[in-house]
Amino acid sequence: MRRGGYSGLFRGRLIRSMIDQAVGSFARLSPTLDLLKSVAVIISNYSNEGGGSQPQVRLTDSSNLTFTELGIGSPTDRGLGVGNSMELVNVRDSRFLGLWRRVGIPSFSFYGRKLLIIDAASARNVFENWTVNAPMSDEVLVLAPETAGNYGVFYDVQHGVQYLLGQHPWLKATPP
Repeated sequence: MRRGGYSGLFRGRLIRSMIDQAVGSFARLSPTLDLLKSVAVIISNYSNEGGGSQPQVRLTDSSNLTFTELGIGSPTDRGLGVGNSMELVNVRDSRFLGLWRRVGIPSFSFYGRKLLIIDAASARNVFENWTVNAPMSDEVLVLAPETAGNYGVFYDVQHGVQYLLGQHPWLKATPP
């Protein structure tokens, strides 16, 4: 039995706003969370039911976003196809802390999709404590150049491997 029907949680622009403890559910052919031209938004404990959302979360032309404790739904085809999990389009100076995936659930790459797509215009975004269900190269597509300053830490729960994205400031050698 489906919970919540087919609906999007939010689509539009937010400025200096907060969303806490919300669940999006099977938005059919649109994202369950679709932020456009948003600034200084905090989203904590957001979960998505997954399914046919296309993608589950899309962030466009936004900056200074903070996501904490993000729960992405399992990619399953319920007759609507499977979309990507999260797509960033010209997103800058944002933090994404804690994306949790369970062992044994399908990876997005199993369906030919991505857990995360970072477009070429996105810059200076941080991804900390993200778990994936397959090698990062299968689950994450980064179109932005390394000089854009996006970086992150991803842990493959299926294979027990940690992956790093970009140049990590804490790993750079310091002059004597």
